[in-house]
Amino acid sequence: MNASRIALILLLLLGLAVSAAAWFTQDISADTGSETSITDTKKLQLNVIAQVGPWPVASRLIGYQGKLWFANSVKGRNHNSADIWSFNPKTREIRYERHLYSQDAGHPLIFKGLMYWPFEDALQSAGNGIIEVTDGKTWQPLIISNPPIYHTSQLLEWNGGLLAITGTRNAGMQLSRDDGRNWQEFYIHPTPSTHVSRIKEMIVFSGATYASLNDAKVKRLVRWTGSGFRNVSSWPLNRYFNGLTVHRDGLFGIVGRGREREIWRFDGRRSVRVGFTGPFVDLASDGYQLWVVSNDGRLWSSPKGNSWFRHGDLEQGRPVSIQAVAGAIYIAGAGDDGRGIVWGPRKHDIPVGNPPPALVSQSPNRKVATDWKAAGRKIDALLADPASYAGNGISEARQLIAQASVNGAPSGFFAERLKAELPSVTIRAFGGGMQLNAKEFARSLVLSGMEKAGHANVPISYLAAPWTSKPNSYEKYFEVVLSALRAVAASGQNDRKTLEALLARMDFANDPPWLRSQVIGTLTAVSGKHFGYDIGAWKNWAGSRNETTMRTAASYQESTIN
Repeated sequence: MNASRIALILLLLLGLAVSAAAWFTQDISADTGSETSITDTKKLQLNVIAQVGPWPVASRLIGYQGKLWFANSVKGRNHNSADIWSFNPKTREIRYERHLYSQDAGHPLIFKGLMYWPFEDALQSAGNGIIEVTDGKTWQPLIISNPPIYHTSQLLEWNGGLLAITGTRNAGMQLSRDDGRNWQEFYIHPTPSTHVSRIKEMIVFSGATYASLNDAKVKRLVRWTGSGFRNVSSWPLNRYFNGLTVHRDGLFGIVGRGREREIWRFDGRRSVRVGFTGPFVDLASDGYQLWVVSNDGRLWSSPKGNSWFRHGDLEQGRPVSIQAVAGAIYIAGAGDDGRGIVWGPRKHDIPVGNPPPALVSQSPNRKVATDWKAAGRKIDALLADPASYAGNGISEARQLIAQASVNGAPSGFFAERLKAELPSVTIRAFGGGMQLNAKEFARSLVLSGMEKAGHANVPISYLAAPWTSKPNSYEKYFEVVLSALRAVAASGQNDRKTLEALLARMDFANDPPWLRSQVIGTLTAVSGKHFGYDIGAWKNWAGSRNETTMRTAASYQESTIN
C-alpha cells in the first residue's frame, strides 16, 4: 500500500473519529445540535425562591391551591422534624403552614380536591398510621387503625381508592374506598422474622402497579400481581434505585449509588440503560421532557431519555428532589447555609383550581349508646393494673380509648382518666431496646383519645413538664408533653393559660431543638398565626394581646407532674 493511500485512510478515520466525538458530546452535554427535537429546547435557568429552616433539607414538592408546598426536615437518620411550608409564585410569599408530629413527612397526594400528607414515622402513634388532610387552610387528622403501623411513607390514587404504603417490620398496603374515612388491611408482605421489608416507591405504569421493594436484603423492581409481588427480571437486581417516573411510554429510574448512577428505562417488557452516568438524585417528567438533577447542581432534560440537554447549574445548595408542577420544574434540596432550599422559575402560575370539598371526617354517622361511667371505670382499671403492661391489657385499654374518642365521649371523660392511679413499672419496647415509664405511656394513650375526640382539657402542668429523657437512637419518646401538644393542637385549646404556657415553653433551655418545633406547630394550629420560627414575632404578638402579662418560662418550669 503506497503512502498516499495510507494517508487518505488515516484522514478518513480521523474524520469519522471527530464526527463521533462531536455527536457524543452533543448527546451527553446536550449541545443544541443534537439529532433529536432537543434542538428546540431552551436552556432553563432556575432561581432560588425559598430558603427555610431550621432543618437542613427541603423536599416533597407538590402544587395545590395556587401554591407550591414542601417539607423541611432532617434526612438520613431518625429525627423528629417535619414542617410544611408553602410558596406563592404570584406574591412570592413563603409561609410556614403546619408541623407534622412525625419523623419526616411522607409523599403527599392531591386526591379529589384535597391534599393528603402522610406521617412518615408518626410520634407516639400507638401503632396507627397517621395522615393529615387539608383544603389549604384547615387540617384534619385521619387515622389508619390497623396496628401495628409505624411508617406511612406514600399515598397513591389506586383503582378509584386511596392506597397507603405502610410498614413495621413488614411492608404493607392499606386501602380506603371512602376517601380515607375507613381503611382495610389490604396486603402485608411476607418477611422472615430476622429481616425487614420496605416498599420505597410505588407507581402505576401502563395499567400495572410497580414498586421498589427491599426485602431479605435484596433490592428489586416488582410488579403487583393481585395477591403479591413478582420480580421484573430485566431490571438490575440488588442495586439501589430511586426516582421511579413515568415518561411517555417508559418507566424510568435512577440505579446505583455515588457518582456512577445510571438511568434505566422499562417499557413493560424489557429494561435498558439509557443516557449517561452521573451523581443523579431524582427524575421528573413534565409530559414533554424527562428531567434529571444531580447532587452537584447540574440539570438535564431529554425528550425520550436518549439525548440529553444541559441546562443552567443550580447554586447555593445540593439538590435532593425534582418535581414538575403545573408544567414548570421545581427542585428542592439542602442549602449551603444549613437550611432547606427550593429552586424554581422566576415567573410561574400554579392554578388555584376549583373550591375544595369539605374535609374528610372519621366521626361515625351513628353513635353507640354507652354507659360512660362504666366505660371510664374499665379503662381506669386496665391502666392501674401493672399486669396490663406486660400482657394484652394495654391493647384493650387502647381499643377502648379509641372507641370512646369517636363515639361521643362527654367533655371531661378523658381528663377524668388522667386522674387514675398508675403503676410505677417499666415497659420494654422496640424489641427490648427501650424502656418506657408506664405512667407516661398511659397518659399518652389517654391524651391520644382526648386528641381524637377534640376535647380541650389538656392540663397546663403537662405543657410545662420539664424534659428529662436521654437521647436514644430511635428518637422515640413518651414524655407527656409531646402527647399534650398534639392534643392541644387537635382540639384548638387556646385559652390564655394555654397560650402563655406554649409561649413560655419556647425558652426552656433543656428542650431538644425539635421539641421547640412542636411547640411552634402547636401555637400555629391554635392561634391561626404563621410566624414560624420567628420567636420575636410570636412574643410581639403575645405582648399586643389585651391579656394578662405573660408569665416567664421559669415560673412554668416550677410546675411538675406527680
